[in-house]
Amino acid sequence: LAPAQRPRGRDGMAALGAAHVGRCASTATAPRKRQAAPQRHVRRAAAVAPGASQDTADPEQRVRPPAHSGAYDFELEVAAQAVRVASHLCQRVQARLLNNVAGYGEQGKGDGSEVTVADYSAQAVISYILQTAFPDTKLSLIGEEDSGDLRNQPVTLAAVVETVNEALNSPSAQIGPLVSVGGVTLTPEQVCEAIDAGASMGGREGRHWILDPVDGTYGFVQGDQYAVALAMLDDGELVVGALGCPNLPTRTEFLAYAHRYHRLLKRLFPPPDDTLWDKGCMFLAQRGCGCTVEPVGDSHVVAQNIAPVPVKMSKRGPEEATFCEPVRKGVSNQGRNATIADLMGVKAKPLRLYSQVKYGALARGDADIFMKFPKSTYKEKVWDHAAGVIVVEEAGGVCTDAAGRPLDFAEGRLLDSCDRGIVAASDTLHTDLVRAVAMSFDSAML
Repeated sequence: LAPAQRPRGRDGMAALGAAHVGRCASTATAPRKRQAAPQRHVRRAAAVAPGASQDTADPEQRVRPPAHSGAYDFELEVAAQAVRVASHLCQRVQARLLNNVAGYGEQGKGDGSEVTVADYSAQAVISYILQTAFPDTKLSLIGEEDSGDLRNQPVTLAAVVETVNEALNSPSAQIGPLVSVGGVTLTPEQVCEAIDAGASMGGREGRHWILDPVDGTYGFVQGDQYAVALAMLDDGELVVGALGCPNLPTRTEFLAYAHRYHRLLKRLFPPPDDTLWDKGCMFLAQRGCGCTVEPVGDSHVVAQNIAPVPVKMSKRGPEEATFCEPVRKGVSNQGRNATIADLMGVKAKPLRLYSQVKYGALARGDADIFMKFPKSTYKEKVWDHAAGVIVVEEAGGVCTDAAGRPLDFAEGRLLDSCDRGIVAASDTLHTDLVRAVAMSFDSAML
């Protein structure tokens, strides 16, 4: 996949966030010892006048400011660049899908689930960017998709190839530590190879990236919430997470409504031309360095002039708390969730969202508790939770299985040891949450 001329990731970059060195180290201990990273040359972003169009800025100045300073700065910035490009790609594909553009409709997979052009394209783009950033190491990517069905669907494959090349040569691809990932035109075979690079089984040694290119495909095809979720394991520990939520409104009150109502309100009451915070957020987390949120922007806006904002989970008690759960009843036992909320004394109605957007909502304080209890035969996939979990943990929350045990993302592609379900809450509520979960299961056995 490597073109003859492209930037060399680790050898061609200068140290990111040099002005912030020591901030992370002063607040937390690095998760493991590692050798000092080579110097990396990065162009700094120039200040942009309020209201100025980012797409008209000098391409040589399109570099997002560093969000963190820690042992995995470069990896986090690469993840941010990849997720931003994929988020903009998904925005374009969702618009085409909702407008019934030929070749962009959803397809069925062999396992009965849905897949779209965005799923395949986002995985190919992120895989390509990761391989560009780390050319000297073999990519280990645990991704949801493969090209098996796609190769036999020529119309969909053509749409995927077009979408991938459009994304890699878009303005958003120029923001980040890689000087450019564009200037290429991938063939259908190269696109399929990039998708199939996500077949890794992971493990407890070395580095493994975990990707859900479009988490919440059902919400995506409805024009509602979805997420682009990328995380990295290092020797079995989650250390980096980037969670793109392209449709997440910045006003909490809009979360209570289906996203189509937000689109209607935007048409009736358009935001100012220079706003980047209308909708679309990206959460970035690095182990020991906290969590930040920044605007994703959209396909026409390059959002680099707003600095990342640190986020922390709320410290509300049960009576003021809101619990978050999946929208679809078949995904989680909503009756059990209601029982647990009642046992805890939670009075507010549930906030129901598609995808790992729920983790982002917890991280920034829109909700306080997350519960998911699937059918007993269901095994959770690592890509459905990895990025969201580190986002919540670095925002001050606690994520465990239903028994209160930490989730083990080094088991492979499945969370085999996960007990009954997944719960997350602030550190002030998590103990009570696990206790209420145990009470609900005990009462169900009587």
